[in-house]
Amino acid sequence: MANTLNVAAPDVIRLILQYLKENNLMRSFYVLQEESNVKLNAVSNVEMLIRDIHKGDWKNVLYSITTIELSDETLINLYEQLICELIEYKENELAEKIMNECIIFKKMKKMYGEKYQKLEDLITMNSKHVNKNVLYDGITKEERRNNICMMINNEVTSCAPSRLLALLGMALKWQNHHNLIKKNKDNDNFDIFRNLEKNESKGIDVYPERILKTISFGKESNVECCICSYTHDYLITGSSDGFIEVWSWLTGQLNSDLTYQSDNNIMMHDNPIVALCISKDDEILISGDSKGLIKIWKIKTGSCLRSINAHTNAVTSIHFNNDQTQILTSSYDLSVKIFGLKSLKCLKEFRKHSTVVHSCAYSLDNSRVICGTEEGKIFIYNQKTCECITSFYVYYNIKDNIIFPSIHTITLLTKTLDELILVCSKSPYCYLMNFKGQIIKTYTYLADKVEENPVHFVSACLSPNSKYVYCLAENQYLYCFNYNTGKLETQLKVLEEDALGVLHHTNQDLMATWALDGTLNLIQ
Repeated sequence: MANTLNVAAPDVIRLILQYLKENNLMRSFYVLQEESNVKLNAVSNVEMLIRDIHKGDWKNVLYSITTIELSDETLINLYEQLICELIEYKENELAEKIMNECIIFKKMKKMYGEKYQKLEDLITMNSKHVNKNVLYDGITKEERRNNICMMINNEVTSCAPSRLLALLGMALKWQNHHNLIKKNKDNDNFDIFRNLEKNESKGIDVYPERILKTISFGKESNVECCICSYTHDYLITGSSDGFIEVWSWLTGQLNSDLTYQSDNNIMMHDNPIVALCISKDDEILISGDSKGLIKIWKIKTGSCLRSINAHTNAVTSIHFNNDQTQILTSSYDLSVKIFGLKSLKCLKEFRKHSTVVHSCAYSLDNSRVICGTEEGKIFIYNQKTCECITSFYVYYNIKDNIIFPSIHTITLLTKTLDELILVCSKSPYCYLMNFKGQIIKTYTYLADKVEENPVHFVSACLSPNSKYVYCLAENQYLYCFNYNTGKLETQLKVLEEDALGVLHHTNQDLMATWALDGTLNLIQ
């Protein structure tokens, strides 16, 4: 593709090598060079190196060439010139020491025996008057230096100083321009490693103890999906009557700042809303319905910007990519697709699976797509090639019978260095897994005893700081587990019947649960 820019792995290593050299981390520099077999072979300013050679500033020259790879021919000429000039200035002892200790002179002895012998003879003569014509082979010292400069110029490239930091700065600028960084105008400190502000305020995770408010959607309607905004006090619901409504988390009322809701101009579809997704700046909302239609909305005005006939059956999940130019969707029509938001065209389709995909997600760097299916199998695809990298089943045992439960939700963990997913399936177990299918942690309300008819989980989510894992079960109870230990901390009945889903506020100790009976409970 014309828009694709390939960067060679050795070039990345050279960026790191340059950084190590500039910060005088020479031991790390040499170890990385040795392990990667990649040489920096560049200096921040070739002209300065050449100027040092012209001036005969050999201390700086030798320091500069320690981190670059020169041909034997060039090195032999350079060190020969150094020895000749030391002899000229009556520094015979130093010249002899350098010849005995530098490996390049052993190569010189093999390749140019006469040259080597001449230097040895000149050192041992220790004459008060040195014949420069003999010393420099009939040409001047300046001409010899100039010849070496030409050889160096042909082999060494120039690279702007602090190139790695410059590229990181440009990348951050680009991300900031596309609103991919949570930016606080009063805070200039940014943690590039974790991609967040250094003093970004973090609430303390507290598990819920009571139902705060109940929103009733009536007997003929119920919430099908629900999401939380990133920066505003928005709780956005999609219901079975096709309405999309924006509520206040704190009051449990329709958000009064959005005038179109007050005027009863509700965002809506002709069919039930079954999937929602919001941009990181809270500007754009994506909705998907039970017929496979996707609409793109501007939240502030409630206006529909575009629509896509994305699938032939109900949409099950929608996700933005990192730069918010594409969306990843899954559906009951068995397909997982990527659409461009400008072209509205399907750019990629993933088809290795053969059953309904209930949940999908991008990896943190968007290089992979994770899909959870009806058959209890998780597929991981290469986003670029659409090739299935790996797949694995999620299963559990009941009296020696292996059960492969349907995958309800896959939640990507964003606040960990490891690539982990929280997998909620139609079972009494919720798993923390890596991309290889290994179970890192198991969350279950079951003790050591085996129940014949265990209650299954229907949905799961994480607290903002990943301290707790919340699992909503068919018995209308919300189970709270300690993320690190897997211990059941508490349980709370949060609904009356037919639990459907659970959601946690992005940064406050507020949660929402909804059910088929038309109720949505805000809990704290």
